[in-house]
Amino acid sequence: MLTPREIHEMEFTRVFRGYEPAEVDAFIEKVVKGYEALYQENKELREQLKEKEAQLRKHQEHFVYTDEAIKLAKQAGEDVKRAAEMQAESIIQAARTKAAEIIAAAERDTAAMRRQVEWLQREENRFRQRLRQLFTEGLQMLEQIPAAATEGLDSTLQLGEEAADEVALTKELAE
Repeated sequence: MLTPREIHEMEFTRVFRGYEPAEVDAFIEKVVKGYEALYQENKELREQLKEKEAQLRKHQEHFVYTDEAIKLAKQAGEDVKRAAEMQAESIIQAARTKAAEIIAAAERDTAAMRRQVEWLQREENRFRQRLRQLFTEGLQMLEQIPAAATEGLDSTLQLGEEAADEVALTKELAE
């Protein structure tokens, strides 16, 4: 591209029947001024274009970084969500296992208590049978003793009272 200075310093060969040199110089001066303004504007526009291209590259870099940051944030969010879901599932499974253990222990305790209650009921029945047998034997013995010979009866009555106390104690234990 020609510079305004090159146009201004341009010299032409003179011929005999050529153009009026003053008019040509005046016209060249006008062209140089117009060209100089265009040349300067072109130079400024090129500098602005360079600045805009630099800004564009900078924005593109920011876009790339921002896009990568968004992708990383999404990935991190998904990772956190997966980890939370896994932890929640683990907690739920542990709670289910613990609940099953508690239920099994309660069932074992209930079965043991039932067996103990059944044993206590059998013992109570045996005790009652034995007590009836003792009372029956005592009554039979009383009937065999003549009415005058009831002096030793106090000890037999005391035995009956002790047996009644044992029955009451057994009932309290069973309850």
